[in-house]
Amino acid sequence: MKFKILVYLAIACLLFSCENEDDNNNATLIGDEAFSHSESTVDNNGSGVTINFSEDDKNIEIITNDVQSGEYSIAQQSLKSTSATLIANITYTDGNTEYTGTSGSVTLTNNEGILSGEYDATLESEDNVTIEISSGSFENIEVPEYYLNSESDIIDTTNMCLVQLTELIEQEYILDAVYSNTTAAPNTNWSDLYTHEQTTSTEKIAEIWNKAWDIIRQCNLLLISTENVIPDEATANEIKAQALSIRSYANFFLLKWFEAIPIFTDLKWDENTAQAESEEVLDFIENDVLAALNMINSYNTLGLKNPINRYFTSLLLSRFYAYRGNYNDLSNFTYIIIESGVYTISPFNQIFSINSTETFWGFTKSDNEVFNSFFNKGEYIPAMRLTESILLNAEAQYGMGNITEATSRINIIKDRNQETELQEVSSDDIYNMYIQELSKEGQSYEIAKRFEKLESLNIEEWRLILPIPQSAIDKYPGLRQNTGY
Repeated sequence: MKFKILVYLAIACLLFSCENEDDNNNATLIGDEAFSHSESTVDNNGSGVTINFSEDDKNIEIITNDVQSGEYSIAQQSLKSTSATLIANITYTDGNTEYTGTSGSVTLTNNEGILSGEYDATLESEDNVTIEISSGSFENIEVPEYYLNSESDIIDTTNMCLVQLTELIEQEYILDAVYSNTTAAPNTNWSDLYTHEQTTSTEKIAEIWNKAWDIIRQCNLLLISTENVIPDEATANEIKAQALSIRSYANFFLLKWFEAIPIFTDLKWDENTAQAESEEVLDFIENDVLAALNMINSYNTLGLKNPINRYFTSLLLSRFYAYRGNYNDLSNFTYIIIESGVYTISPFNQIFSINSTETFWGFTKSDNEVFNSFFNKGEYIPAMRLTESILLNAEAQYGMGNITEATSRINIIKDRNQETELQEVSSDDIYNMYIQELSKEGQSYEIAKRFEKLESLNIEEWRLILPIPQSAIDKYPGLRQNTGY
């Protein structure tokens, strides 16, 4: 009896493996001819799946941009640029000619990682010969786990995440300046945000939302892959510190602008994905940043390009404590940054150069013409710098009633600017110094919120945060829309 059970289990494992033979032997029509695939393979491509059905020298390949249940429209466009909708590519090869899908659909059903589906498509060859695929179906295809399989792939992906972070920061700087009306909309794509008339269909909001979540997914992939691939603890921690810092930055960005967001630690969302409670998200971000600080070091042993350092992550945590109104921890972390002596305040005419002595982490201008025209303060863009640490410490001291200490901090910046020192700082003095120093650096709107200075914008209260893109809710119906939209 035990032997029979073992045989049954072995057969069951074969049926659910990536090489599926019997369960997928369904007749598909290609024109008028039957295509009875005798073998199928599936590969997790990190966002969706690649499924191949073979019969002799004939092959059908389906690539999707997701693995959730639903109907995927067949198109020739790149799947990378279609994160807001379910899209599939399909190709058929008869041994001599390759045909590419131009229309049709693939319907997927995902039952806890086991895929079944149906597909119909119109395909065309390079010399404009058209064929039809109909009644295609498959079942019991197991989606394998996906992760990067080498240290070099992990390093490459880490570098890609660092580049994506700079792209998000560019978008954040423009969004902040436009929404706070400290600068005009750079083009019509930003007009609704400048006038605070954005809707659930505003394309720029969807673009920014998708960018941030794609960064988070890539960071999750790094964390998962590092656990599976890199045995050396020091090397693994170096990667994890980068991934956790970048993920925290993206999550905090989303929290500030959309308020209610999911906690996402996997590679895929599904139809049940929903926002978490605010306190859960806040705790999650704080824990990520603290974990990164425990792992991060000063040595770039992996040769990463422009890696994040401890002071970037410390200032990120300081911003987070300012957001929560936690003046005690804000004071402590900014004090450590300021008193470390690693960075010194730069003369004003050197802040936005690569030789600045106060920038913890930044980047040079890329080929983003819209951002380059917008950011006219210099050729080097600081993402985290000492002046902000000093201002945050002044805010914390003032919030705790330490007016003398707050005044001392503000006067450090006034001395640098060759301005008259203050005898006793006020809340308005601190706010005005923030706006003077950090304009076009992504902080104006959040600072105005903290200091209750948004009245001049005449924004309806429900518009103080942005809407969840309708395209995201259509794809993931578990998401709820922000009130008012």
